[in-house]
Amino acid sequence: MTLKNIVVQFDIPYHIQVLDSFKENKESRFHPVIDQIPAEIRFKSNVEDTAGVAIAGTAAGDRHGNLGYSSVQVWFDSRFINQMPSEFEDDLPASDSLKFHMGPLIGKNGYVIKNSVKYLNKFISVYRHCTKFYWIKPLAPHAITRFQIIERFEDGSEEGRTQFVTKSAVKSGPLQDELLQRIRHFVLNDMPDNLFYELILDAEDKIDRGEYNSAIIDSATMFEMWIKSAFEIAAVDQGYSKQESVNMITKGDDSDDYLNPKNIVSDQFPKLGHDLSSLDVFDNWDKHTRKVRNKVIHEGYDACFEEAREAQDAAVSAVYEFAQELDEELEGTQYMLYEPSIDPLDMGRRQD
Repeated sequence: MTLKNIVVQFDIPYHIQVLDSFKENKESRFHPVIDQIPAEIRFKSNVEDTAGVAIAGTAAGDRHGNLGYSSVQVWFDSRFINQMPSEFEDDLPASDSLKFHMGPLIGKNGYVIKNSVKYLNKFISVYRHCTKFYWIKPLAPHAITRFQIIERFEDGSEEGRTQFVTKSAVKSGPLQDELLQRIRHFVLNDMPDNLFYELILDAEDKIDRGEYNSAIIDSATMFEMWIKSAFEIAAVDQGYSKQESVNMITKGDDSDDYLNPKNIVSDQFPKLGHDLSSLDVFDNWDKHTRKVRNKVIHEGYDACFEEAREAQDAAVSAVYEFAQELDEELEGTQYMLYEPSIDPLDMGRRQD
């Protein structure tokens, strides 16, 4: 049978304010072109019915579809189909399991889903710019999760399958008792202030959302804040006064500005007997976090997934290794709380 169309259907958490065009209103469909290959995007409004109040609309800031959301169909024709790979090395076995699959994007399913979201995101970027709806941003497949793929043939027949896109294994049931006890303790007694963890978790979240520049800035900021604080604690531990420790890492001449973190590591820590710049993690941080952050901030550079991931990993690894080197000075402080990796739900940290 000759394949005529591939249709990918899914729900998004935004209410797109256009006429429903799944079946009617052909003039309300959109035709983005990527690499000279077009696709057709159709929308349908969905009502969010809460406590007997049915709403199908949007309001500023409703980024989760609480007032209404849209279903999307992305239609591909022969121009897309003819340029698809003939085989996929990581494809699923040809069996009945193809009707339903859960996991990362692989094989033919992954190929058409990634492309359908790519075409949708081109529309979303234009829609956001023209409407100034700042809360509507491009989506990642795992943020959408459920996709229905329909293959339509020239003879009028159809075949369908469903893919759930997840970045980790699905976890159910309660957390481990030890972790629950820790949560109960801090809910009752308040968490110690630790902006460093907040920033690295924010970076992880932004990588997940595709906000790579912001993730790199968060990772660089986390390292910079940690190294300043760690130096001051270490200096005081070695007999310097609080003001003397601050003066050692500020520019002087009545300036409250701190030295850049590279200078603090290379020039000031040796005065405390710590040659942190000789560690491999320092060069890795300098290359993958500091330099890329400066390109983003000062040159308008648009970073990619790999750069954001490397920047975060390099910053976390440097903090972890430095903390081990400074364990005597930092013992008992919040600056020794670091772990070498962030791995929620045992998730894979690759780009899907």
